[in-house]
Amino acid sequence: VFGSWFSDSFVVLFVLCIVLLAFDFWTVKNITGRLMVGLRWWNDEVGEDGSNHWRFESIENVDQVSPADYRIFWYSQYINVVLWVLLGFLDLLKLHIDWLLLVLVAVSLGCSNVYGYWQCSKDARKRLEGAVQGAVQQHALSFLTGSLSSTFSRAVSGGGAGAASSGQVSQA
Repeated sequence: VFGSWFSDSFVVLFVLCIVLLAFDFWTVKNITGRLMVGLRWWNDEVGEDGSNHWRFESIENVDQVSPADYRIFWYSQYINVVLWVLLGFLDLLKLHIDWLLLVLVAVSLGCSNVYGYWQCSKDARKRLEGAVQGAVQQHALSFLTGSLSSTFSRAVSGGGAGAASSGQVSQA
């Protein structure tokens, strides 16, 4: 859309856009996600047969992530993909079929970032749910043990206190 401001050559603009898209993908995947929301994903080559293993990491303490950073990060991920899809429809309407390859590259890079971070976020949610469930179980266990021990101590000391008080009444 704005490429004619810089050059009239399709090849120059196409290569420039691909390089900028690759830089954006790398920056979001390796730096922005880790710094803003504590999420990171990558692909390891495992085994001699060339099989792949995807790794998804998320920050241990989710409270360290600012809610504003969280919203900005996720909105920008989704808006990026939506804008490229809209540009693709605009190219179809204008019959600029040659630019659709660029749009497909941009949408695929954006969608892979969204999917990777979504998987990391899902891992964070699982860990958060596990931590909350563990805290609830710990609290329930301490409550039950506290209730049982206080009931037991009341039963033991209650019997002794009753005998002592009846002894005091008989002395008076």
